[in-house]
Amino acid sequence: MPRENAAQRRARRAATAEKKKRKAKKEKEKQKQSEASEDKKSIEDILAEIEAESQAKAITYSETLCLEPSPRSYCSLCAFEERGGELLLFGGERNDGRKTITYNELYSFSISKNHWRRITVPNPPHPRSGHQAVVTPGSEGSMFIFGGEFTSPSGNEFYHFKDFWRISLGSDRKLGWEKIEAKGGPSARSGHRMTFFKGKILSFGGFQDNNKSTPKYFNDIHIFDTSEYKWTKLSFPAIAEIPDPRSAAQVFATSDGLFVHGGYSISRVKGEVFKSTVHEDSWLLQVHDAKDGPKPPGAVEELGLIWKWAKVRSSDKPPPATGVTVTSVKDLAFSFGGVIDDEEEDAIHGEFQETLHLLKFDNKFLSWKLLEAKHPVKMKGSSDGKEEKEGKSKGQGLPDAIGSDSAGAAEDSSTKSKVESGFYKSTQMAPSPRMNTHMTLCNGMLYLYGGTVELGSRQLTLSDLYSVDVNKMQHWWLHHGNDKRTEEWLGESSSESSSEDEEGD
Repeated sequence: MPRENAAQRRARRAATAEKKKRKAKKEKEKQKQSEASEDKKSIEDILAEIEAESQAKAITYSETLCLEPSPRSYCSLCAFEERGGELLLFGGERNDGRKTITYNELYSFSISKNHWRRITVPNPPHPRSGHQAVVTPGSEGSMFIFGGEFTSPSGNEFYHFKDFWRISLGSDRKLGWEKIEAKGGPSARSGHRMTFFKGKILSFGGFQDNNKSTPKYFNDIHIFDTSEYKWTKLSFPAIAEIPDPRSAAQVFATSDGLFVHGGYSISRVKGEVFKSTVHEDSWLLQVHDAKDGPKPPGAVEELGLIWKWAKVRSSDKPPPATGVTVTSVKDLAFSFGGVIDDEEEDAIHGEFQETLHLLKFDNKFLSWKLLEAKHPVKMKGSSDGKEEKEGKSKGQGLPDAIGSDSAGAAEDSSTKSKVESGFYKSTQMAPSPRMNTHMTLCNGMLYLYGGTVELGSRQLTLSDLYSVDVNKMQHWWLHHGNDKRTEEWLGESSSESSSEDEEGD
């Protein structure tokens, strides 16, 4: 009898396992049917549905205390130094291995209070990623957003935007988003770079891809005058030496002009054979007052200024990488992360980076200096008070021109329970390796949010937030770890794919 019962239990377990297998197969087929249904909709139809749904809602301005945003990449992160200092995060996307979700949410992180708020604003732009955002200074500053792309849930179609938006960050913030109808701006694109320079917004490069032909890459410069609300394109003469078209370049502005380093592009070699290029060159768009002298060869005169590209020599630069993020303040710039790809015939192996560099232009050279924290990462709320006192002393690492270093000193013990993460180790000296992180500077503190990393066949989207006082580089602060959804991956792993291939043989 006992043997018979044991056999029955084994049979029941086998039947249950078979039932689960059939259920999983049905779910998989259902998901494929759903994806096929999405594929039948054009991307224009999907955007039209989003637009209709948005208009149907009576959206009023509100700010709601919330946990950190869900994991997302290719969003924008800007700093607004008023109101005690805040970080503004907009848009982005997340792919969980099964479908892509694109966002148009606006979040604010209060630096003084160490918490996130979701800002609901009337008339928001369409969901997008790969756009660029710039904040203008002052108590009545604004955030401007241009371009970007919307990816269909299946990931098979892309729609590139050429719209331009503004939201006031001062007393008129509650008025909501304003679409700027200014002619002469850049064409639809994503992967471009924008920066604020002498009262103007400069846009460089980017690409456009409809997933049907070779992506088109750009190397144009467009300038938006924030006082007159006008776009101007710089049209250089044929003799001018200018950067090659590219996207995802490291672009930053200093008093010397606009720097462009690196970037990425794809070109068709023959038929369906394409070549990818990781650019390694450095350029400076020099800017001078037109009254200072005659226009040199290869230059162009616009807006009362002389603009001319010049190739820049560099020293101590790191190996060429993609997905490197850069941000700047005054005459200093900082870069972090990226991935160095080793491309084989049928695979790409990426070595993700976790290095922070100081970039400085001096005596016609662009140089990189590796910055390393002296102590391991510290969690907000774990300080014994000693570090806070040290944090308020005068910094010794970098020039005082960066600004005050006290903005990141506030602590919130409620974050202690939220920093547990598989990507965080108490002995690490910096944020974990990643590419396409989001980075900005506010009152002497460098803030780093999220990014992406590959673990085997999984591409994971991070959502952690770090800061470091760049004057001293004592240690990185971890404000919060990754959302638990970071490690969710619904796509097939390489082992699952191979087992299915074997079953189908």
